[in-house]
Parts: sequence; C-alpha cells; structure tokens
Amino acid sequence: MTLRTKTFIILIFFITPIIVISGILSLSLLEKSIREFAHDGLNKISEANCIWISKFLDDTLKDTEAIASSLPEKALYERNISVIEGYLKSKFNIYSKFSNGMFILDEKGNLWVDYPPHLEIRGKNFAHREYFKTTMERQRGIIGIPYRSARTGEPVITFTAILRNSKKHVIGLLGCSVQLLHSNALGGIRKMKIGDTGYISVFDPSGLIVLHPEDSMVLQKKVPKELIEYLKTVDRFKSVEKTINLEGIPVLFSIGRIPETNWIVVAQQTEREAFNSIYEMRKKFILIGFAVLLISMTFAAIAIQRVTHPLRKLRETISKYGEDPESIYLFSEREHHFRENLIRINPSDEIGGLTQAFKTMYERLGQTLFSLKETIKDWERAFNTVQEPIFLLDKDHRILRLNRSAADLIGLPIKEIIGQTCYKLIHRTEAPPNFCPYLQTLTACKPIQQEIEIEEPLLRGIFEITISPVVDKNSIIGAVHIMKDITSHKRAEMSLEASEVKYKTLVESLSDALLMLDNESNILSCNQAFCNLFGYERKEIEGKPIRILHPSNESFYSFNQLVYPIVKENGLFRIEWNLRCKDGKEVPVEITTSLIKSVEGAISGYVNIIRDMSERKKVEQEKSQLEEQFRQAQKMEAVGRFAGGIAHDFNNLLTVIQGNCDISLLELNDGNPLKYNIEQIRAASQKASDLTRQLLAFSRRQQLDPKVLDLNAIIKNLDKMLHRIIGEDVKLITILSEELGKIKADRSQIEQVILNLVVNARDAMPDGGTLIIETSNVELNEMYTKSHIDVISGHYVLLSVTDNGVGMSQEIKEKIFEPFFTTKEKGKGTGLGLSTVYGIVKQSGGNIWVYSEPGKGTTFKIYLPRVDEYIEEVKEGGADEIPKGSETILVVEDDETVRGMATRILSTLGYRVLDASEAKEAVRLLEEHRGLIDLIITDVVMPTMNGKQLIDHLRFTFPNLKVLFMSGYTDSTIAYYGILEEGINFIQKPFTLNTLAKKVREILDFKKSMPVYSFLKR
Repeated sequence: MTLRTKTFIILIFFITPIIVISGILSLSLLEKSIREFAHDGLNKISEANCIWISKFLDDTLKDTEAIASSLPEKALYERNISVIEGYLKSKFNIYSKFSNGMFILDEKGNLWVDYPPHLEIRGKNFAHREYFKTTMERQRGIIGIPYRSARTGEPVITFTAILRNSKKHVIGLLGCSVQLLHSNALGGIRKMKIGDTGYISVFDPSGLIVLHPEDSMVLQKKVPKELIEYLKTVDRFKSVEKTINLEGIPVLFSIGRIPETNWIVVAQQTEREAFNSIYEMRKKFILIGFAVLLISMTFAAIAIQRVTHPLRKLRETISKYGEDPESIYLFSEREHHFRENLIRINPSDEIGGLTQAFKTMYERLGQTLFSLKETIKDWERAFNTVQEPIFLLDKDHRILRLNRSAADLIGLPIKEIIGQTCYKLIHRTEAPPNFCPYLQTLTACKPIQQEIEIEEPLLRGIFEITISPVVDKNSIIGAVHIMKDITSHKRAEMSLEASEVKYKTLVESLSDALLMLDNESNILSCNQAFCNLFGYERKEIEGKPIRILHPSNESFYSFNQLVYPIVKENGLFRIEWNLRCKDGKEVPVEITTSLIKSVEGAISGYVNIIRDMSERKKVEQEKSQLEEQFRQAQKMEAVGRFAGGIAHDFNNLLTVIQGNCDISLLELNDGNPLKYNIEQIRAASQKASDLTRQLLAFSRRQQLDPKVLDLNAIIKNLDKMLHRIIGEDVKLITILSEELGKIKADRSQIEQVILNLVVNARDAMPDGGTLIIETSNVELNEMYTKSHIDVISGHYVLLSVTDNGVGMSQEIKEKIFEPFFTTKEKGKGTGLGLSTVYGIVKQSGGNIWVYSEPGKGTTFKIYLPRVDEYIEEVKEGGADEIPKGSETILVVEDDETVRGMATRILSTLGYRVLDASEAKEAVRLLEEHRGLIDLIITDVVMPTMNGKQLIDHLRFTFPNLKVLFMSGYTDSTIAYYGILEEGINFIQKPFTLNTLAKKVREILDFKKSMPVYSFLKR
C-alpha cells in the first residue's frame, strides 16, 4: 500500500461517519411525516367511497320500492302483461340505472312479465335465486347478492320489493337489475385511480370481489390470504395496514364497511408509489452525502498528490519500462514522451539521482532489443500466415512454438501453450496415449498422416494429422505437427447415413400404411403397415400400378380425377375412400396424398398415407345406436309423465261414479228396470278404471305390491289360459330354466306382462305359427351396459317371448311402446298393451328390448333383477260379503263429490258419519263432537294442511288414533308424504263400496285401540 493511499484512508475514516449520521437523523424525521400523510389519505378515500356506495344502494332500493308501490293494482291482480309491461317500460326510460331490466315474479318464483321483454324466459322459475329466497323470507325488499347474468354474462345486482294485493297478502316481488360495471351504477368507482397504481375495490364478507378495475376479477374469489383475515375483523380496523397482493407486490390498504350489504370497500395503493417521495428523498440524501464525501475526498487527494508526486512519477516511468522496454523504441512519439517524463523529475534530491542512472541504462539496452525484435517479427509474420494449425515439438512432446491458427484451435493464448507437453495439454494424461501419431513417427523415422477423432475439453472434432520429423545428425530432435480440421466433412457423411436410417425406421414404425408412387401412379415402395393392412408382400406390390387396390375401374378413375388436380394445386389433400385387399375384401380408409418434388421443383411422384377407418366406422355406428336409444328413452319418459298426470282427477271422478252405482244397486230391487242401466254404468266405469291403471302402469306411477316370485311357476299357472288365448293354430313352446333365480315384483303385473306379450304375438301370426316363451339366468356386464342406455350391470332373470309372425319395421319399433299406438284396425285394440308392459317392467327395475325385422318375426327380451330371497306364502281370502258396522267415522275430503259419495256409502253400511272439507274444519268438529270417534278417513293431498300433517297434529293428543288415508294421486306423489310406509292404512281411488267396506272393517277390527274422544270430554 502506497504512502498516498494510507494517508487518504485515514482522512476518509474520520469524515464519512459524520456525514452518514447527520443524514440518517434528518431523513428519519421526514419519512415519519410522509407516512402519516399517506395513511390519512387512504383512510379518507375509503370512507368517502363507503358513503357514496351506501347512498347509491339506499336510493336504488327506494326507487325499486317506489316503482313497486305505484304498479297498477288491477292489472297486477289480473296479470295483464301488456299494461304491466307498458308501465315497466315507462319506468325503465326514467331510471336508466336499471339497464339490466325489470321483472315480476309470482309468489312461487315464476317470471310472468319483464322489460325489456325476453319471451324465452317468461314462465321460467327463479325460486332458486338467492334474492327471491331472502325477499320471501324477510317479507321486504332487499339488495341481492351480486351474480353474473345467465342472459348477458354481465355482473349484476338485483334490488327487490314485495308486491301485495289489497288484502296485504304477498303475491310476488318486483326485481330491478343493475349492471354493476355500468357507468350509471358503480362502474365509475372502479375506474378511480389513486395515483398511478392505486384503485378502489369492493368485496363481500366471503371474499367475493364485487368491484375491481379489471373485468376478469369481478365475482371471483381471488383475494390474498392476509387481506381475507383483515376483512373478517373490519369492525376493529382503525388504521392503514400492509399486505402482499396476488402479484407478490407490497401494498397499503384501508378498509370501510357498507352497512346495508356488509360490503367492504378497500382503498389500496402500492407501497412503492405511496412512499415514493420517501424513496426520492432517500436518493437525494444519498446523492448529497455522496457529493459532500466526494468533495472532501477530492480536496484530500489534491493535498496528498502534491506531497507524493515526484516519487509516484518515477515509479510509473520505471514500471512502464519494465513491462515492455522495447516498445519505447518502436515509435518516436512514445520515445520522446518517455524521455520528457524522466527530465520532469527534479534531479536535486536522491530521487533525481536515481532517475539519471536509470536513463543511461535504458538507452543502451533499448538499442539492442530493437534490432532483435525486428528479426523475430519477420519470422513470426511468415509463420502465422499459414492457415493450418502448426506445432513445433521437441523429442519429449514439448511444444516449442505454434502459429496463430493453432492457438485459435486450442482456445488458449500462445504464451500459456508454449512449454507444455502436447499429451498433457490436450489429453490430460501423464504419458502419450497409444494412438499418438508422434510415437509412430519416432518409431518409423518417417512422416505419418492419419485421421483421428479427439474428444477432449480443449479440442473436439475429427482431424487429419501430418507429422514430419526434424532430423539432426541422423537423430530426431523434434517434429512439425500439422492439423487439418475435417469435422464438418465427416459429420456431413455420418448425418447422411443417419438420415437414411431414421427415414427407414420412421416409415416402418408408422401405424398407417404408406405408399410411394411415381408420376405414372406405379408403386415404388411401401411400409410393413401397408402389407399388414392389404395382405400383400413387398415383392408382390412394388412396381405394380395402384389400380390393383381399387375395387373397380370407375373407382380408380374417379379417385384420379378428384384427388390429383387438387394435390397439384394445394400440395396436400385428404379423402375417405374404399380400397380392395389382396383377398378381395373392401376396407374403408382415409387417404392423405402429398407431392414429392425434385431439387429443381418438378413433381417426381406422390406419397399416400392410408389409415384404416374400420374401427372408427364401427365406433360411429355404435354411437349412433346409443344416441337413438337415448332419444327413445327421453320420448317414452315424456309420454309417461303426460299419461300419469291425469290420474288424480280421473280417479276422483271414477270414485264418485262407482260409489254411487254401488249405493244405487243396494237400494234397487232385482225387478227394477233402472238396475240394468246402473250395472252398465258401473261396468263402463270399471273399464275406465282399468284404462287408468294401464296408463299408470306405462307411466310407472301405479301402486305396486312387490313380492318375491318364481317366474317359472307363474308361466306354468298361466299355461291353460295362454293356450285358450292363442288358439289351436299357434304352437306354444316353453323353455324354462331349471335353476332360475327369483325376482321381486307385483305378481298380477307380471302376469299382465306375459298375457299382453302373448296376445301381441298371437295378433302378429294371423295364419298361425310358433310362440316360444323362454326363461334363463343372465349376467349383464359393463360391455353390454355401454351399448344399452339406462342398464345397470349385474345378475338378471331373462324372460324371452318370440314369435315367427309378420315382424316390424324400424319406424314401428320406434313407436311400439307409446300409449294408444297400434297397427291394428280401428276398434280392435286400445294401443295400451305394450305400453303397459313397458311401464310395468321399468317400474319393477327391469329393462325391455325388442328385436324384429319384417317377415322374420319378433322377440321381446325382458331383464328383471335377480334377488336372493325366500318366496312368501300367499294367504287365501275370505268369503266375498259386504261387512257393516255402527261405529262413528270422520271423513275429511276437500272434493265435495268424493266426500259426499264416501259419506253415503258409510251411512248405507250403518256407520254414523261426520264430514269435513279441510283439516281446520275436522279439528273444529272434534272439539264440538261429544261422543267418541272410532276412525278418521282423510284425503292425502289437501290445501292448507295435508292429511299426513292433520293426523300428525292429532296424534300428540291421540297416539293410538285409527286412520285410513285415501288418494287418487300417483304412487310417487303419495310416497312423498310418507303414506306408503309400512304400517300405514291406505286405499287407492277409485274404490268400490265393497272395497271401502272391507278396508274400514279390517281397520276397526284390528286389536282394540283408544278411540278419539272430543276435546271437551278430555
């Protein structure tokens, strides 16, 4: 370390701490003031936006309630769409903020009018919307939760107001939708900027983004975890906090809550921008401190320089000469400059004397070096002109000299290479390797030339090496080592060979067939995939015209006329075609044809890539069949729902008709001429009841009594009946499996299925034929279920009914299970036979499939789930007589005709009857009645309070209450009310006098339960 440097460091050591400590103290005071100012600004921004948003939401909700209160009451009550729509239009033009529209929902959530009108959504139910549920629950208008409109895709918020009629009953709600991002709503807030990077955003308590400058972020839950924790404690939030946003950038934020919605307003700004003035001030302080320090250092350096200048000058001059003394003499200008530097040094002291002695020595040595340098320079110029790398080696492999090309090849400076042994420098070994050509030169004493591939850190490639020995007095004292880099040439040769191998491998590894054709469409070559697909050997196909692959001349010429003009114009064309294999079989393929061009650009041939489409065509066909099965299942389900929908009202009517007929028949003598007429009415009503059951069977909504059954036993029991049905000209064959599994179904319904299928088969064989009924155990696997929709894999019992009759076309098969569809003449069939079969099978958990072709007969296959349970014993019924009684019975039924009919039947049977039209009236009768009530007969579905709710209410007081439920609704409906649970008494409408009498007597005679006493007695 020089004297000048030591002095300089000592001065800086005392000056720098003073400057740094003063700057830090001043800067900390200013930063504190700026931070407080930034925090206060963010707090005020969030408070101001909370007030503005709160006012907007409150005003908008009041506007919605004002619109609702002024709706035309009469038009609203009558649901006059045109009047209400006109009113909404007028309000829509006044309140531009309701740009997403206005609408009215009834009390069930059905939309019946809106503006602007969107007819496609009128009639739809929106009861699932949160704003509807909350409004109806609170019985007042609300500000809805933001959501994305399914119609426009825009974020919206709905304001609601309750609609009431003149009796203050709720009849629906008015909804006014506001587009959140619209400029006349809250869209302006999200465009507000806090500086360059800050903005306003709004969240709900769950972290859902209500407003954000970026549209893609609205209604998303992309909130940093740290910010979510602050949102949960917003009520205790009193200051500005710091967090990290989703981009990982530190931000400052202030939070405020909007009372009406509990929304949270967040004003945020990046910490970098908020405290930018602090950072700028820090920079200024650093620059000022640096400037002060620099000035101090400058003055110190000037003072030190004056003290140490003579000594430094002499050192620099001597150092320059020591590094390159001969260079001083190369140029007269540099020599003059060197001499001037020596003269300027003051010779009056010891330093001056030392300078004079060095000057004399320098002049004598410089002249000698200059002459020697010129000689060496001429030789170097010639040596470095040679382009090939040249090394001069001694007998010990040491590098004595090398030219510039050799140094460039190794990548090291010449000075670092000279003196090293070639094997240690290049091969990193302690001795020459066995393949060293210099060793061969030393042995043979003659020049050697050979190619060597070198893979070393300093040298990589393929080289042609020539070594010529240097001989002195008949002994080798060294060698001239010349290297020629032939790597590119060798790499090109190897690359060409590798490309050929890769090409052959690629072609042979293709799963698609490949053909190379010349301009005359002759086959030049093919791959193995082609041979596998078409069955040819290579020698059989190569050289042959491609015509042999086409099924006909017409196919060949059509292909050529269609494909090749397009390929010549576009360079590529793909088409599906049929080609012929060696064995004559045609195969569907996809052919991709492209051009082969010569170097000059002329067309020299074609490439055909041929893909086998057989599997794809098969998959497409299977997909089409599954889609057709799905459409058929949907259609059958829709027709079933329609057929089952009429059951309730129709059953009520039939109940009244049959009941009144039964009562009239009891009151009329045998000789009365009206008795025959009433019997005919009753017979017709019974047929109508059977028709209703058939419709319910198809719709899978009838009430079943499933039992474990032996299908073989059922078929054997029906044998005689089946023979009578089919007649003598039809031969009946039954093939019943000896180890057939059990099924669980309604016995009467399964018998109905068999009878309907047999009748259908008989009608399909007008001239006689053969009818086969077969049973067996089957297992449907996953492969079967994939090709048959709505089928679950597992163990089944198969019932197969086959005839050799007229068969069916595809159009008839698609409609065969539809109700009222028949191919018979008018008056010879209802069209409900097979639809009843379909419904019974489906309701029993099974599946039915039909296979038929015109003229080849028909097979119906029914798969019913197999069960491992025991068959229940069937108890014989008693004598067919009408039981009577004298107990007191309460009938609760909202249908006046059904209630009157039931009352008359029970009165006729000797019972004392009370009747009520609804649940409240039934409770009132119990309060007023002073005797005991032995049985309550109630309808299931009634307004205000259903029958199940009525009985549950009464059981708090009468736990042993005897009850008989009745209903004309379908099985699925009454099951919803829990009526079909085990232990509950139920009778299905329509019922006859005999059926009702037996059911009532059965319940009354079952044990002894506590009767229902009136509340006054209790």
